[in-house]
Formats: sequence, structure tokens, C-alpha cells
Amino acid sequence: MAEQEQAMGLDIGGTDDPVAFHRELLSKEPGPDPVRGNLAALAFLGWAACIAGFVVQGIDPRGRLRPRPALRWGLGVLALLVAWTVLLTVSHS
Repeated sequence: MAEQEQAMGLDIGGTDDPVAFHRELLSKEPGPDPVRGNLAALAFLGWAACIAGFVVQGIDPRGRLRPRPALRWGLGVLALLVAWTVLLTVSHS
């Protein structure tokens, strides 16, 4: 890649040393950030727990909603679902 950059007169890395730039790119370990992955896993587990809490405490035996517990658990479900989605999809440079 560095040879091709030099042959075309390009400086993609903006470092005046394409060999060092591409070596640095190749030295980076591919894959997700472990902290983000662990936070996403915790958000997923919390989301599943909130769904269970909503079903157990937010709905009475006759199938009707209990407004306050349903609202609390429902907001938890929504917040953790958004957190999980953001942690998995937003690219972190």
C-alpha cells in the first residue's frame, strides 16, 4: 500500500511516511473495544431483567397494567434497549 501511495504521489496518512502509517494500521488489533462490549452485554442483561420485572410487577393477575410499576419497568426497558443498541452500533474511533 505504501508503495502504491508513493507511486501515485499520495499521502493518505498525512505523515510523509506511508510505510510507518500502514505499519501502525496493521499493528492495531481488530475487534470491538472490550469495555464497550462488556457494557453492551450488561445493558442487554438489564434489559432482559426489566422485561421480566415488567411482566411480574407491572401486570396484575387479571392481565391489567399496574400504572406506576409498569411505567418504571417500561422506562427501564426502553432506556436499556437504547443503551444496548447505541453501544453496539455507534462507531468509536
